[in-house]
Amino acid sequence: MPANAPSAPLIFTANPLNRASELRTDSNWLSGKRQEPQARFLLLWKLQPLLTGNPDGTEESLCLLKLEESDAIGPKDANEVFLGLDGDVGFFARDISHVADPPSNLPLSTHFHDARSALDLLNVPESGILGQAKALLDWHARHRFCSACGTETKSVDAGYRRECPSCGTSHFPRTDPAVIMLVIRGERCLLARNKRFAATHNHSALAGFVEPGESIEETVRREAFEEVGIRIGDVSYVASQPWPFPSSMMIGCFAEAETEDIMVDGVEIISARWFDKETVLRMLKGDEIEGVKLPRPVAIAYHLIKTWAEQ
Repeated sequence: MPANAPSAPLIFTANPLNRASELRTDSNWLSGKRQEPQARFLLLWKLQPLLTGNPDGTEESLCLLKLEESDAIGPKDANEVFLGLDGDVGFFARDISHVADPPSNLPLSTHFHDARSALDLLNVPESGILGQAKALLDWHARHRFCSACGTETKSVDAGYRRECPSCGTSHFPRTDPAVIMLVIRGERCLLARNKRFAATHNHSALAGFVEPGESIEETVRREAFEEVGIRIGDVSYVASQPWPFPSSMMIGCFAEAETEDIMVDGVEIISARWFDKETVLRMLKGDEIEGVKLPRPVAIAYHLIKTWAEQ
């Protein structure tokens, strides 16, 4: 079947910033951009972004501070990365996680918010900025030491590389490719319940990480057989979604099933079943069918299911 793209931008996509990769290695240019009055800084504490909004929790958005406002809240020596340009305005993200407690001197109507739940509050472009900031700062926190010699590395190139002062090895931010596939057979699709979501009754598409030396198509076929015992034929790409928890790239596919007898592995997947389009369309409208719930709209799995059901 032809793989139509989702009708709306996915969360963590549509980042409006120009990453200016050709400029960010220039330390003088970078220093000048961050000192400009219009420069803006996003603070993250324990990877929670600073948001601003009404006291009742509505109309939330990223809180983007001036340099002096950021310095007043978090240490000036905090790890910082350059996110990009909006026109000529530089955007930066700063990790103030080493502050023991959330700072109390925050601007009025601002607070640090869990990144996952913030996705329900932010618009898509802001979610793209958050995804970039969180993934980069998380990578820096996890990769402080050189994997070649063990020496503590330093952040260079505006946060897009860490360099070992001892052996000279360069380390770059990693992204882990993972497939997420909606298994289809005729007018039915297969939805499965992961052990992690047992309490919520959520059913979703299958997913798994790409292993070394493996193509996307091979990963789709291997994961589908390992998790539910289904043999897959044709695989078609639909869309991708960055997923910074901590650093995945979700590669969304449709997978044509050649068999239909389900055998769940019982380790990751505890139940799976076929659903016809009529039932899926009802669930997309909010109906709960026999306790089954679909993924949240922030996830690419939801959009794979919706794209298939509506075409």
